[in-house]
Amino acid sequence: MSSTPRAHGVRPEGAFTGWRRRSPVWQVADPLSATANSGVGIAERACLMPMKSRVTRELLAGFLAAFNDHDLDAIMSFFAEDCVFYMPRGATRRGTLFSGKDEVRSGLAKRFEGIPDVHYGDDQHWVCGEGFGVSEWTLTGTSTSGQNIDVRGVDLLEFDADGKITRKDSFWKIIE
Repeated sequence: MSSTPRAHGVRPEGAFTGWRRRSPVWQVADPLSATANSGVGIAERACLMPMKSRVTRELLAGFLAAFNDHDLDAIMSFFAEDCVFYMPRGATRRGTLFSGKDEVRSGLAKRFEGIPDVHYGDDQHWVCGEGFGVSEWTLTGTSTSGQNIDVRGVDLLEFDADGKITRKDSFWKIIE
């Protein structure tokens, strides 16, 4: 029986279903204690222990909603002062880096200028432990040069103790 979720949430009959969203958030209790003889692997254990987290799916969805509203003030309210944002494109393999709230705001303003009708839809969100979140989405829009954009992507998000984003690392699928 496979414990790996399949595309679009489709799993074979009788397969592990622990990745379905439940409340409260779940995390690995003690990954080192998962043994081959226990019958429960590390991935399965990720859904066995309830925990409370300052990062929620609702927070992640609210962050994405602020992007869809093109509301820079609302977007920036989610970020910590010492945040970093890695764009999916740039001159280095990490993408263009914006460091600190002022640079991040400027970088996001350029995104909205370059793709004025940008929209993030078909989204899903996951909370990963105490300070991490993942948002998956489809970005659509038209660039100012007339290029239609329709790509899948993810944001890897890291949060501080106050629930503010300290790192946003964005990835897009490359369409050829």
